Amino acid sequence: GRKGETAGFDKEPILLSVGDVGHQKKEQQLVDQKEYKRTLAKLETMLEEKTLEALQMKETLLQHTSQRTQMRRLISRAKDRLRYQETSIKTLQQDKLRLEQSLAKFKRQARAEILQMRRRESEAKREAASVRQFYAEKSQQAGSGS
Repeated sequence: GRKGETAGFDKEPILLSVGDVGHQKKEQQLVDQKEYKRTLAKLETMLEEKTLEALQMKETLLQHTSQRTQMRRLISRAKDRLRYQETSIKTLQQDKLRLEQSLAKFKRQARAEILQMRRRESEAKREAASVRQFYAEKSQQAGSGS
């Protein structure tokens, strides 16, 4: 091969007028290589940034998912409590209705008993009055008879 091409990158190649074209090719390759390495480094940096971004997004998504799960749990607990409260309210309403019905029944019974006692009282008063009248008449008859 020609001396200019075999010289390697670290040593300055010895150029012949015929080897000038080869030397320009080598220089262009070196420039291209440096450009390639620079581009590669940029791409690697971009890749790292995008990977970091993706990890952060994944973390955020996991947090949101976790928060959503917690919210679902809270909501279902709240619904359970609400159902329990509604059941309790229905039970209490039924108890109240039963008590009101019992109270009304007792009031009716009490009124009936009071009326019956008043009737008996007035009957007893009438009986007492008629007994008094009977004895009064008897004593008058006895008084007029002697």
